[in-house]
Amino acid sequence: MKADTEKAKALLLEKSCTFAAVREDDTLTSEERGVRPLLSLRREGKSLQGYCVADQIVGRAAAFLYAALAPSEVYASVISDAGLETLEQYGIPAYYGEKTAQIRNRQDTDICPMEKATKDARTPEEAEEKILEAIRQMQMMQHK
Repeated sequence: MKADTEKAKALLLEKSCTFAAVREDDTLTSEERGVRPLLSLRREGKSLQGYCVADQIVGRAAAFLYAALAPSEVYASVISDAGLETLEQYGIPAYYGEKTAQIRNRQDTDICPMEKATKDARTPEEAEEKILEAIRQMQMMQHK
């Protein structure tokens, strides 16, 4: 694991953030949950090229977004089998604290909705479209 990945991992634990990216002296952190920090970076047209990242949870959805953002390495406190496979498929070295068969929703009653949304995705772009559509659907359900 690279030194910048170790720094990002330490930030995850020390600052109680959900996401940290480190490239030498440049640090990005977020306290947003789920894939929100990654979607924000994509929306802003940013890349994580050259950054080492630490994230609380990396499932298939987050892994596809990381494939698009292209960090040097990813550390996940918890990673799913599909998340690890996706990162490996795109040549992104991954480290983790715990590996699980699947990421569960926050109530632990079902599979995470982002995991469900991306289960048939074949590319990062397709996955991102499916993630955004799932978010729209969930927001519509909340407003009913």
